[in-house]
Amino acid sequence: MKEERLQLLFKKYMRDSLTAEEAKELERYIDDPSLGPQLQNSITEEANRFEENGAIADQDIDAIVEGLENRVQQRLDKMKRNKQVPIPLYWRYAAAIIVVFLSVGLLFYPLSNRLGSTQHFSTIKDIPPGTNKATLVLANGKSIALKENVEGINVTDHLIRYDDGTVLLDHSNSQYLKLVVPRAGKYKLKLSDGTQVWLNAASSLKYPSTFQGAERVVEVQGEAYFEVQHDSEHPFVVKTAKQTIKVLGTAFNINNYSDDKATTTLVHGKIALTSVRGAYKVLAPGDQAIIKGDIFTINKVNTQDYIAWKEDLIVLNDQDIHDVFRQLERWYDVEFVNIDVIKANKTLSGEIPRNTNLSAILQALEEQIHVKFEINGRRIMIKT
Repeated sequence: MKEERLQLLFKKYMRDSLTAEEAKELERYIDDPSLGPQLQNSITEEANRFEENGAIADQDIDAIVEGLENRVQQRLDKMKRNKQVPIPLYWRYAAAIIVVFLSVGLLFYPLSNRLGSTQHFSTIKDIPPGTNKATLVLANGKSIALKENVEGINVTDHLIRYDDGTVLLDHSNSQYLKLVVPRAGKYKLKLSDGTQVWLNAASSLKYPSTFQGAERVVEVQGEAYFEVQHDSEHPFVVKTAKQTIKVLGTAFNINNYSDDKATTTLVHGKIALTSVRGAYKVLAPGDQAIIKGDIFTINKVNTQDYIAWKEDLIVLNDQDIHDVFRQLERWYDVEFVNIDVIKANKTLSGEIPRNTNLSAILQALEEQIHVKFEINGRRIMIKT
């Protein structure tokens, strides 16, 4: 009976569908020595179900078992902090393994013997991950390069301060400002009304130093996550090239990189979307709206997957490999060359930490998609 229950819980663990109580139950089973063989069997069965290149190696199974309890506990801790279940598993490089799913296979990478060296990638050529980096553009056109040793800036009625309390700017007169985050950058901003905004790489936000009038209006390009301060008398309005989003108080993510589509994911609250041609949709928590042209497509999603970038994690859900390369290009400020040698219909699912050097990610991808990468400055050559 215990064996069957353990197998069920492990399968739910692999699919990110454990509740908090089930995670605690799985943790108890992991601590039971009598269930050790069954736990290994469950891992082997689940992994080999996807592995296209034969049975998964015994040493990989051992590495998974060794780190499993810690990762279940990490999941429980994060559930408590977010008060939401289920939540995606956060696999950092400090953990025992990284998992990358391919549409045609699954591979577990023990990091203890992979991250110490990156095989044929030279450490001299390696590319570090992005950092806190942004420029503040004032109304008169003057640009200020912002400090990189803080997470962001806070706007009040008369001052703009860094997170550490240092005064950046005195803005006695209201003016429109623009926060510009380059490739290989990210930055956080607290607006004068208390709304918090996280900007991803290659993104920008135009906003007033103080909100005036009936609406609180900002403009965004690229990708941003908003936690909007509630104010029923002054709706918060986000404008992009493809749509206008109207909210009262809520949390949502906008991905507006593509020329032909925009993706809006609602974490909680309620928002109304209007396309530039007048199409109108109202989203509920868990909804994701994708607009192409003037057509909205609404799907239910695990919203945490789409805001994980704030915590330096890229979560992939059957994502086209070319889209994955574009994400890596923005975060590492690189260019992948010869992408067309990889079929466009190949997809990836899994998790990629953003706080590691690029070579470690390229090595993992090489073993999945059967190509070779060569780092040449900031150009990454793809070779078959």
